[in-house]
Amino acid sequence: MPPTRPRSASPVEQLQEALEQHALVVLEAPAAVLHQQRAGAVLRGDPAQALAAGVPVVVAGQTEDKPAIAARVGLLGLGVDLRTRNPKPEQVGDAVRQILATPSYRDTVAKLAEAYREVDGPRMIVDLVAEAFRKA
Repeated sequence: MPPTRPRSASPVEQLQEALEQHALVVLEAPAAVLHQQRAGAVLRGDPAQALAAGVPVVVAGQTEDKPAIAARVGLLGLGVDLRTRNPKPEQVGDAVRQILATPSYRDTVAKLAEAYREVDGPRMIVDLVAEAFRKA
């Protein structure tokens, strides 16, 4: 029987090890629960829920519309765009430390979250649909 090679850690396991004392790493969870009382979020998807909750983000991804969304996050000061599909744990750690140490991220995201709260999205949709039916 040939000797078995040790299994290398997956990217998620590497990230968990790198941040285990300071972060919770999950593959999937309800965003509303995760973003309560959080200082930051690391995402590989849509950051809208985190931003609406007032949480600065670290974003990665190079497929679909992720590069455009990530670029806006960085340009608007809402978080850090890692500009890669598969960031290394050190990149994620550095970006997390950056958003935690830079108050302007939280300040900027707080303003956006307030704007989200001032808009009644469901009511707006109902009004727009009703208006479209009236015109039809």
